[in-house]
Amino acid sequence: MARIDVDLENRFKFFFMCMGCSIRGFQQFCRPVICIDASHLKGKYLGSLFIAVAKDGNNQIYPLAFGIGHKEGLDTWTPFLTYLRMCIGDLPDLAIISDRHHSIIAAVANVMPHARHGFCNFHIKGNMRSQFKNTKHIEGLFWRAAKAYRLTDFQAAMNRIARVNPAATTYLTDIGYDRWARAHFGGWRYNIMTTNIAESFNALTRTARALPITILVEFLRSTLQHWFFNRRNMAGQRSHPLTPWAEDKLARHVFKFANMIVKPINMQQYEVHDSRQQVFIVNLLYRTCDCGKFQRSQIPCAHAAAIARYNNLSDCVGWVSTYYSTEYLRRVYEEDINPLGDQSTWAPSNLPVIFPPVMEQRRSGCPSSYARRPSQGEEVRQQYCS
Repeated sequence: MARIDVDLENRFKFFFMCMGCSIRGFQQFCRPVICIDASHLKGKYLGSLFIAVAKDGNNQIYPLAFGIGHKEGLDTWTPFLTYLRMCIGDLPDLAIISDRHHSIIAAVANVMPHARHGFCNFHIKGNMRSQFKNTKHIEGLFWRAAKAYRLTDFQAAMNRIARVNPAATTYLTDIGYDRWARAHFGGWRYNIMTTNIAESFNALTRTARALPITILVEFLRSTLQHWFFNRRNMAGQRSHPLTPWAEDKLARHVFKFANMIVKPINMQQYEVHDSRQQVFIVNLLYRTCDCGKFQRSQIPCAHAAAIARYNNLSDCVGWVSTYYSTEYLRRVYEEDINPLGDQSTWAPSNLPVIFPPVMEQRRSGCPSSYARRPSQGEEVRQQYCS
């Protein structure tokens, strides 16, 4: 799908593009979590590149859609999310992860009210640094609270933050626990706690963002063509039922069960004692554990792995979500992304000529090269030589 919006004078206003194979792959074979972000263009048109990316079962960046318009605002995020929703539909359990830009919050609430909207914890941490002094000693506690699977673990971390820095606790409470804490999140954000995958893709395009718009769009399409080909070949050569990332994740959980004691309750429920004398109830029928990790990550936790050993099972691959299967990885990249071919072979178009937008005057002085611009409220670290 591709759309170009123009104003009343037929001047360029907004461009949207997504590949049908990306959308179909996401709808059927990817976790329903989308990260959105925007980055500044560096060429004559001082607009922004808007992106929506997900993760495949191998935890790799899976681009979904791109948009080009002027600076971030409600009038640019709204069409981008509107067209994205037209492509993916109203997916159940959809989660949107972004920074706390006011226009993103408003656009998601207006366009995708059915989706759970979570915030990037990296940006929240940066905002805490800029607002409060001496927060470095509570950053570990913040991440512990954000990544906690259980409400009790979350509350324990928050209590420690409150004793050290009450103002930071108030700040995090005002944001809303359901926006940034995994234990309170109303939907499923799996292991996606930041928008780093979106920012990583922005870093990939930093040179291309200085090019003319048409060349930038071709760069995006060509990148997806290259990724789909290489990842399709990798998945086709793999014999293990899980993706490399999921296989490694499960192996680390298996390594942790060595000292655990398993006591069966019935054929589906088990009582597991870990090395710290904590007790967890695991339900294999519903794939849940009191630790919260089994159901929220949909990969067996160490307690479930201990049950597999107790029952003399060769492995617990069957308890892993199909999102992390090699079969799904093959299916998500099974379609081709085709080039446009030489322009001389294109069919003639009767569409009216689209005029360029009224250009914003570039500020005088040396341009800011390709350095990433921090988000609003994010602290900029000054590096000093030792």
